[in-house]
Amino acid sequence: MGTLTTTELVSETRAHLGGRDDLTDAELVVALNLTQQRIARSHDFEELRTVESGAFVISGTPATDKFLAFSTLGQSNPREIYSFRVITNDGRSRKLIAKPVRKFDEEIPEPEFYATGLPIQYAMWAEKFEFWRVPDTVDNYDIRMSFWPTALVVSPGTAVSEFKEKDDMIINLGVSYLYGRLGEYERAGRFWNIFREMWKSARMEDQLRPDLVISSGYSRTQPAGQGKPWLDPWVKGT
Repeated sequence: MGTLTTTELVSETRAHLGGRDDLTDAELVVALNLTQQRIARSHDFEELRTVESGAFVISGTPATDKFLAFSTLGQSNPREIYSFRVITNDGRSRKLIAKPVRKFDEEIPEPEFYATGLPIQYAMWAEKFEFWRVPDTVDNYDIRMSFWPTALVVSPGTAVSEFKEKDDMIINLGVSYLYGRLGEYERAGRFWNIFREMWKSARMEDQLRPDLVISSGYSRTQPAGQGKPWLDPWVKGT
């Protein structure tokens, strides 16, 4: 999360504009929100990622149950889906396969006319997930996703940006946008250059993974760190 409240972001932005009063707080907030969108489009930053946990709602009508609308999620404005896992009540789990909609329709034109059960694959269209097989039990799911930042509002002005430690980036890009809007392109370029250096640094830092170990995929014949072989007696060790 950011450090400065919306009111403080507006105040700092106005100060960088020389304290001019011909722009309202609402206009400055519009610029700051456009700035947030632009930063979010430029890179999928870590702080705009989450795990959405929930459970299927089963009506008993497959034509209805094959869909899961984004609007029903806790984070209803997803950007990218990294993985969709289903966890059954009896302890089974599965990562669903994402399919392009045309391939999905080619393979399974009408999922509701097939046997229902634990989903295998999904497609996304019109802000909905569509599953095959159609779920028929209230199983849980975990969705790794990124999302678009929540818009700031003038009142009450206490909200902070969902970007982590990027208030300075938001201010400088916002000032650049506003100077461009006012036709002061030299000043707009000056603040754009300041923002650009900040963005490069932030993106590089976001891609650091100090504890990441690159290795081959998990092998069932070579369990990683299996110090209690009696727990899995039928798995061959090294």
